[in-house]
Amino acid sequence: MHKKIIKSLLLVIPLFLISTQAFAYILYSGGYNSYVIKFQNSNLNSYYSSALADAVSSWNGTATKAAISEDSTSANLVYGGNWATTWYGQYSGSSHNSSGQATQFDIRINAERIFQDVVNGITIVYTPRSTFTHEFGHALHLDDLSSGSAVMNTNRTRETIYNPLYDDINGVNAYW
Repeated sequence: MHKKIIKSLLLVIPLFLISTQAFAYILYSGGYNSYVIKFQNSNLNSYYSSALADAVSSWNGTATKAAISEDSTSANLVYGGNWATTWYGQYSGSSHNSSGQATQFDIRINAERIFQDVVNGITIVYTPRSTFTHEFGHALHLDDLSSGSAVMNTNRTRETIYNPLYDDINGVNAYW
């Protein structure tokens, strides 16, 4: 009798584990209309340009279809500025197609917010890179998360999470 129960449990438990798999990503419908993304570096100084290049390399080095590159003729702009707000970066899609995908976008990095971290004694070596990586995640159709180990987590430690992680990569692959 006990052997039958154990055998039954051994057959049922794996099915339960498979059916309750959770994904730590949320897809975003307003991302760019292609995984081939060209952008123009509009006004970034060498510090932010270097962080941007590292973020692009991070995405291009993943096991996804992401192919991001700089193109001085692109209508997609990446630029910096000083905005008195709490956000580090912002992705804004515009000119959406009938599917809701952006056909043009801007990515902004907020130097004022990053400077506030410096004033507060927070190290910012990887913060700009983490911010650009996060914003390109939106272009690749990933939405913000409030928990989990992912570059799309808005509460991540930017100095340690600055590359796309497992769940970020799975999210991009799920979309494309």
